[in-house]
Amino acid sequence: MLELKNINLAFDKPLIKDGHIIIPDERITVLSGKSGCGKSTLLYDIALMTQNAQMNYYFYDYDICSVTLEKKKEFQRSHIAFVFQNIQLIDSMSLFENIQFFAYLSHQEFDEKQAREYLTDLNLFLDDQTDIRKLSGGEKQRLAIVCALMKDTPLIILDEPTAGLHPKDYALLLEIIESLKKLNNTIIMVEHNRDMMLAADHI
Repeated sequence: MLELKNINLAFDKPLIKDGHIIIPDERITVLSGKSGCGKSTLLYDIALMTQNAQMNYYFYDYDICSVTLEKKKEFQRSHIAFVFQNIQLIDSMSLFENIQFFAYLSHQEFDEKQAREYLTDLNLFLDDQTDIRKLSGGEKQRLAIVCALMKDTPLIILDEPTAGLHPKDYALLLEIIESLKKLNNTIIMVEHNRDMMLAADHI
């Protein structure tokens, strides 16, 4: 369970004051709200990529705010996978090389069988040497999710997974998000799309 206490976030004006959020284990939680209310900013703080909000952050009984920067980086590497809105893949690497690279980021021994199972589960029936630049937006999004899964972390974070997707890809992405429930990961998403919210256990 993740718990954020005493959340205070402000830029030109206060956005969150004395907030409190509990993210349950092995469920899909969506952060929703008007544009500019601080959703993505808070998401990046949860992912330990920024520190814009003042808050107490507990991952189970682990007090994130009390540890050194080095410990935070180690914790991030082994516990958190992030799928960016602007999909972060490496164009100079092939499809399969991208998957291997992201698996190695968390010092996991690369499991080729598992990688191929994820590719099948996410309907990515492509050649291993496929040029990343030739993938559609939906294919890139699904490949980014495969890369996140290969890190084998308990927490997966997705920042507006429908952003930039063609509406025809929404149904498939919804199926994929639903299927992630079976993997027993804790998932947090920022999302506006009402259909995607149907996959959420908590909003």
